[in-house]
Amino acid sequence: MSKNIEISFVKSKYPKTYRLFTILPWFIALSIIIFSIIGYVLFYINDTYWVYVHQSVFFFIIWIVLFYYVWWILRGFEYTALVIVSIFQLHKYAKINFQKIFSKKEKLTRNERFFANKLKDDIKPEEIVHWFIVPTYKESKEILDETLQALVDSDYNKEKFAVTIAGEEWDKENFLDIAKSLEKKYSSIFGYFAYSLHPKWVTGEIPGKGANIKYSANLDYEKIVNKFDVTYDKVLVTTLDADTKVDVKYPSILTYSYIKADDRKYKSYQPMILFFNNYWDSPFFSKIVSLWNSMWLFFNAAKKYGTRNFSTHAQPLDALVETEFWSSETIVEDWHQYWRSYFEFDWNYECVPIFTKVYQDANLNDSLFDTAKSQFSQIRRWAHGAEDIAYVFCQYLNNRKNLNFYRTSYEFLRQVEGTILWSTLHTILTIWLIFTIIRDISLSSYITLWNIIGFLNALAFILLIMMIFVQFFVLPWYKLKTKKEKVINFLRFFLIYPIFIGPILLFFTGMPALYTQIAIMLNKPMKKFNVTKKVRV
Repeated sequence: MSKNIEISFVKSKYPKTYRLFTILPWFIALSIIIFSIIGYVLFYINDTYWVYVHQSVFFFIIWIVLFYYVWWILRGFEYTALVIVSIFQLHKYAKINFQKIFSKKEKLTRNERFFANKLKDDIKPEEIVHWFIVPTYKESKEILDETLQALVDSDYNKEKFAVTIAGEEWDKENFLDIAKSLEKKYSSIFGYFAYSLHPKWVTGEIPGKGANIKYSANLDYEKIVNKFDVTYDKVLVTTLDADTKVDVKYPSILTYSYIKADDRKYKSYQPMILFFNNYWDSPFFSKIVSLWNSMWLFFNAAKKYGTRNFSTHAQPLDALVETEFWSSETIVEDWHQYWRSYFEFDWNYECVPIFTKVYQDANLNDSLFDTAKSQFSQIRRWAHGAEDIAYVFCQYLNNRKNLNFYRTSYEFLRQVEGTILWSTLHTILTIWLIFTIIRDISLSSYITLWNIIGFLNALAFILLIMMIFVQFFVLPWYKLKTKKEKVINFLRFFLIYPIFIGPILLFFTGMPALYTQIAIMLNKPMKKFNVTKKVRV
């Protein structure tokens, strides 16, 4: 690591600035919500006074509300269009036989020649080694076995696979029993198989996934390079959550995407994540949140600089060695790795989508209440990526001479926008929809606020139908065995989704994000990684 890119460094060098930027965004978000509520209450008490005496304040509140509605609709149309683009890209890649392209022994189709012509010749596909690090904490043997079996079922040479199961000392006995059993089954299949035990209570670490995989990577990376006799740039490291099942073509498409990339070292490679392993067994709110999260990844994949490291992703070993792997000082090591790499490589870095699928679990716990609690807690954990606002600003101050001002400003403002809208959008839309139903606001002798919001809601409804129609084709209908199951779930999807999507996204995305932002503002963020329990029926 040529630069100090750790969180502790910027915290100690810019303590006041760092603290300010942990407060400011959340202060803005809370101010928007509180200001809009107070404004309506004061109007409700004395509408004449506020409309005619304090017009500037009154209309400022109205414009905030209308901005949120218009922004949501514009972003919704963009969302629908870009999700369709990503779906088409997935289908395009799925039709290509990449092993046939790599072997160069068979005649290629026209489409295959188009893909083959993009490959660079400085690295051969057969030279690439795939290293999968699977962190686990109290996961069952069955869950991990299915994850490894998906690797076995892939279309790539398993002798070029290195697998490390990364466990925690907190779960030592259970983990070692499972790891030894898996080693016995898979060590003869993969080119390299190992397991590690991350010690507890390491000074300076936040207990969680980032600290675990960093420890595991430091133990194994030299062993893997020596075992396969390759250079760092020929090892692609994928972090697999314990419940992740890769698609059959994941290793091949990752290999292809890496070899064809310009400046391949300075990129992370993000597959499309679908929370479909247990989708039909999960409760309705978990289905909606899971599908929405998957489609949000599809949406960002089609945007320039839209993709971020999330959950399962890959990065070449030479880049990871330079960043000293992942951060052990945050519970969201995936999103934070984007910024660590960005500053380590002086903004010459990008996270790019790879158009292949990996499958993870939707939230499902032992009871409906436990599932709801787990879903809320998971989004709370994800929302801690908001801490990167302070980190990015302070790293920019520290390294501004080597950074592109326009690209960095764009990325920073996108982070701020996304963070504030995450916690306020659904809240503002819901609150003002209820307000205008309770009592409408006259904006002139010809028009009321309900006229405008009603019109925008009509557009939003059309948009929602478009979103549902697009998402319908992505769902794992093939997992339903009987026609009766398909009909029942078809009806549930089209009846429940449009009615409950608003309240569910409010309570399971907006509220957890707001809760997290308040906690960060009060300097009380999560102190450890809360593992989402995996349950399959």
